[in-house]
Amino acid sequence: MAVRPGSHWTAGAVGPGGTVLAFDTPGCLLRYARRGGQALRDPWVTEYYTAVRTDARVVLYAEGSAVTGPMGEDLVPIAPERAATFATDHHPRRVLSWSTLTAPGWH
Repeated sequence: MAVRPGSHWTAGAVGPGGTVLAFDTPGCLLRYARRGGQALRDPWVTEYYTAVRTDARVVLYAEGSAVTGPMGEDLVPIAPERAATFATDHHPRRVLSWSTLTAPGWH
């Protein structure tokens, strides 16, 4: 899927050799991170409430909420201080950290 400019779902990182990588959703970035391992640097996502580009390692990710991305269910990046509000408003199955999502064996 092409990355739509201005989308509030975009994500990115720096890949091997300094290549700028763009992803259409946080879930796509996560799949790449789990496959690409150490070669991925400076991952970022668009935070749900502010629509601001944010370090992917410092936000939390709501999984299985009422909020859907451009391809259906996706991880929703939320600032830690907004996690309780998001949980009340959108009822995610769970909220996870970047380190949990990128850990070997996570599914």
